[in-house]
Amino acid sequence: INGKVIADSGLIISKLEAQAQSPMQASLSTTEKAISLAFIRLMEEHLYWVILYSRWIDDKGTAIWADKIQEAMGLSKLAFKLIFSGVRKNIEKSLQSQGMGRHNKADLYALAQDDIRSVADFLGGRDFCFGSVPTLMDHCLYAFICSIICVTWNYPLKAFTLKCQNLIY
Repeated sequence: INGKVIADSGLIISKLEAQAQSPMQASLSTTEKAISLAFIRLMEEHLYWVILYSRWIDDKGTAIWADKIQEAMGLSKLAFKLIFSGVRKNIEKSLQSQGMGRHNKADLYALAQDDIRSVADFLGGRDFCFGSVPTLMDHCLYAFICSIICVTWNYPLKAFTLKCQNLIY
């Protein structure tokens, strides 16, 4: 922003909100802002890691997209396999360091289902999280739900999320 590198999306959003003529969060009470922050952090700091796992570690995900990426990059199968293996190992280390990588696959997806259920229960029958217009939480929720359901393979979190009709339609 204005030539400065800001390494955290939350800080970037705060700066943009402060400069905006119509900040997305302006109509929220302090309690609603606190709830929004808690749910956004749930998505960015917890649910994110399960999505990362589903893409890079769960073989159902990697089996579908890895070949397409290899072809698009124009790499030989061997070169791509070496690069992919290195990236996957780095992601496994990150998952371990963060803590989510210490869970088995079933528990990992169960934890993420709890996250999705919490957001779905909070939203209930409303169109938006807080009132009649979307706020930052709505935009964040949309991005995460799309990243879960808009993939070509089936996996437990996608199947569960598709059952949460209030998040889909």
